[in-house]
Amino acid sequence: MQLFKSIYLLIVFSISGFLFFCCTDEASQNIDLGGVSNEGVSDTITNLTDDYFYNDISETGTADNETEADIYSVDSVSDSGYGIDDEILYPDVFIVDIDTDISDTSDLSDTGSISPNRGFPSGFPWVSFYGSAENIDLNRVAQYFRIINIDVDPDIGNFTDDQIKLLKNGGKNRVISYLNVGSCENWRSYYKNNPPGFKSCVSTGALTTVYSTEYPDEKWADLSNKDYQNLIINYVAKRLADRGVDGFFLDNMEVVEHGPDAKYGPCDSKCSQGGLDLVYKLREKFPDKLIVMQNATSDITLNGYTNGIWYPLLLDGISHEEVYSNGGDAEALSQMKKWRDKKIFVNGFPFWLGVEEYVGKCDSAHKSEALSLYNKATSDGFNAYVTDESSVQQSPCYWE
Repeated sequence: MQLFKSIYLLIVFSISGFLFFCCTDEASQNIDLGGVSNEGVSDTITNLTDDYFYNDISETGTADNETEADIYSVDSVSDSGYGIDDEILYPDVFIVDIDTDISDTSDLSDTGSISPNRGFPSGFPWVSFYGSAENIDLNRVAQYFRIINIDVDPDIGNFTDDQIKLLKNGGKNRVISYLNVGSCENWRSYYKNNPPGFKSCVSTGALTTVYSTEYPDEKWADLSNKDYQNLIINYVAKRLADRGVDGFFLDNMEVVEHGPDAKYGPCDSKCSQGGLDLVYKLREKFPDKLIVMQNATSDITLNGYTNGIWYPLLLDGISHEEVYSNGGDAEALSQMKKWRDKKIFVNGFPFWLGVEEYVGKCDSAHKSEALSLYNKATSDGFNAYVTDESSVQQSPCYWE
């Protein structure tokens, strides 16, 4: 009997070893990490067309080339060494290769589940512009781009409700609105005039220094200020949501990375944590809206927690400016790759990873440079949009 057991164990271990070495590499290679799929796309981009799309998702909710065994639902891995509570907030968010402990998680909503409206079904092409609808072919924008970031502040009148609906293209596109959380512009109606029931940016006492010499018309904010949080979440964001957009594009969150001694926008540890807490409250207020964070991709956010929740789980995507253009930003590229390598999925869709690059003008003279930037971003698994300048962005660029 002992001999039989020994032979049996030898066979089992031999088969296990064979399966491990022959199958592990195949199961883990060619995984799309939240960028565009390479399937059906040429290695070099020569023109941007509507056929150039984001990674397809299979019926099982996994990405192309990803096996179900590679993906862990965050509500089902509490016994696999990841330290995740069974009462996880987001049972429909998927994470692979977690190297951050997600623990002490508590519910954010009564359901303990995320909205089916979250996640980006298509991540490319995308566009970001802040001018008005005047003299822009909105039908072309709606047909060409899958993610559209605009400013729908009702006070500036860039778009009517019907125009926003047109851009959504019957649900084919996701239209999100610019939401400045880290600073406040002096031309916003709520900068120094108190909205009914709220304090203005100035009245909250949250504003610190001028943004920069380049942008003297806005000031950084202390994001731990409760009155400021209330203004942004329950007044500013609510007015945007009431316009019918699918979500928010958070700007100037990088204030949480500044530190207490920064010349512009000093932000101590309380202020920094306040920024994460603000986004938690935004998610709590708008559980069915998409949230994309621009810049601020350091370990402060990637490894941050708020109210017991791993901060990235509050988001549907991130974007970073000038990762490749104008000399590039090696630190930003490294940070974006760290987010990419988390392999987060939201409702079965890859966590959206965007980069926004600037070439000066959207014209034929800059087309070659623009397409080169698209290629660089795509090769690293990111969804690029190339436009003129950060301070301009008044209309969409097509690069056809």
